[in-house]
Amino acid sequence: MANYCAHTGSRKDRADWQLPADQLRNTAALAAARGAPLGLQAVAHVAGLFHDFGKYDPAFGRLLDGQNVRGEHSTAGAALLYAQSPAGLRPCAEVIGHAILGQHAGLPDRYGADNSMERRLDAFRDPIAPEISAAAGSDFGPVARELAALDAAGLLRFRSAGRRAHGVFRDTEAFYAGLNGTRPDLD
Repeated sequence: MANYCAHTGSRKDRADWQLPADQLRNTAALAAARGAPLGLQAVAHVAGLFHDFGKYDPAFGRLLDGQNVRGEHSTAGAALLYAQSPAGLRPCAEVIGHAILGQHAGLPDRYGADNSMERRLDAFRDPIAPEISAAAGSDFGPVARELAALDAAGLLRFRSAGRRAHGVFRDTEAFYAGLNGTRPDLD
């Protein structure tokens, strides 16, 4: 898996590059810690695990190699999450997938628009090696319980994308601080 990268470093041999597995695991842990006070620890954890799964796409690797290719990486995680969710828990996967799809450009419409969730998921063709996708997985039981427990006030506080994005920021900041020999301000 050394051909895949979540964050680049400065070494030509890529020894200081962060692997997607490390970034996804770190982000999931950071997001879960931030989601726990809202009762959304499992939701945030799953969002963190899948948010940048598209960095396993060979096209993303070619983009990092300097080739002029398109390298969108958020749809893969939402699509994989939706595909792996049990049929009865698809609404849970949809909530998390929506946050994943909106991580860079804002939350998309559910239907209709060219960049809507529906169209992005329908158009997605999984280029990721099957053994990598098969290794990704999550227990949806805790996610379903957390989402079922939300009431209207909880929905107003529900900022899965923000909680997950903060975890992404914290992991990215920690990775680059490690390369530079500095300590990040993670609060």
